[in-house]
Amino acid sequence: MNAVVKGLAAAIVVGGAANGWVATAVAETLDGPYAITVTNGRGAVADGSKQGVFTAPCGPDCVTFNAGSWTSDMRLQGPIWTGVTSEGLTISFDKNSMAGTMFKPQTNQTVDIQVVKVG
Repeated sequence: MNAVVKGLAAAIVVGGAANGWVATAVAETLDGPYAITVTNGRGAVADGSKQGVFTAPCGPDCVTFNAGSWTSDMRLQGPIWTGVTSEGLTISFDKNSMAGTMFKPQTNQTVDIQVVKVG
């Protein structure tokens, strides 16, 4: 369990102030600062943990997430943004609700997330 916690926590959690996080309604184009918030860590990651990411377009229906410690080119597949991080986690979320999951295949651990626009 500690390996799961450390692996997911390292990939998802970054220290920082919780002030200033603002949710977005519908995100057609992801560009600029966003945050990933754990809504259900299922015992592996603390609920409410946040990871700041900077997003930039990388082509049609493509956006790069850069969290500093990991990156992912996310592709829009129907209504779902999906990608694999440089650390091997699968991240996917709905383009309208911005709710989704991060999955660590090595440990079969999934956490629920919410992506929000910052600022």
